Amino acid sequence: RHPKTGREMRLMIEEKATPMVMPDFGTFTATRTIQAPNAYLIPAGEIAAKLLPNLRQHGIPVETLTDEAEVKVDSFLIERVNKATRVFQGHREIRLEGTFQSSTRGFPAGSLLIRTAHPLQALIAYLLEPESDNGYVRWNFLDSWLEKKTVYPIYRVGTDFAGATRLIP
Repeated sequence: RHPKTGREMRLMIEEKATPMVMPDFGTFTATRTIQAPNAYLIPAGEIAAKLLPNLRQHGIPVETLTDEAEVKVDSFLIERVNKATRVFQGHREIRLEGTFQSSTRGFPAGSLLIRTAHPLQALIAYLLEPESDNGYVRWNFLDSWLEKKTVYPIYRVGTDFAGATRLIP
């Protein structure tokens, strides 16, 4: 018995252990890679408010636009939303299929800018990319905003962003 809790403790009796061969899923090979953009933009509003605390918890620096800005971005047009039929770790994982399109779009003051020239660049891309296998889409952060024939609500910025911003503490 555990001396503090009084609960029964278990231990392994080595002569009764049965060695078993188990598959090792500890290594993965990428099926697809991308060139990370210079930054991501999330328009001010519900999505930005929902994602900001999680981005900060991950230690990702986030800036906010202090003025409106017209920015050339790559938008992801959702062509298909695939929702898993079974629950995994309390979630029904989602996969998106679609295509990127370049356009110039207006972003209001208060929009979030996440630059990728940072040691956490890979994590930033994993969380924010629409087709990531371990990001906000996959883990149901954005479910109510993902519909076929809509634009994914996080935009890629391919050039250096020169607009007015301030770092969110």
